[in-house]
Amino acid sequence: MIGLGTIANTIAVIIGGCIGLFLKKGIKKSLQDSLLQAMGIAVLFIGIGGTLSQMFVFKDGHLETTGTMLMIFSLLIGTFINSNLYWRYGYYWSTPRWFIW
Repeated sequence: MIGLGTIANTIAVIIGGCIGLFLKKGIKKSLQDSLLQAMGIAVLFIGIGGTLSQMFVFKDGHLETTGTMLMIFSLLIGTFINSNLYWRYGYYWSTPRWFIW
């Protein structure tokens, strides 16, 4: 069936969101912070793994890299845009407004 994974993912997110709403008041703030940091690190490793799997390729028995300059320019442009938003508007675009002190 086409789209079964999308449907299952949507249901899982809705159920997880409802559980989170009910348990949010029952979990200590320190545990919430630790869980948030752990999930952030997990997402970081998943992203790095996905990027590196496409960048490092075995070809004819040798390890070759692809897309290195694209990654460097993407980081450069993203940093430039984010720093300009900070100087113009006083906040980083990637930082949620509620997080700003």
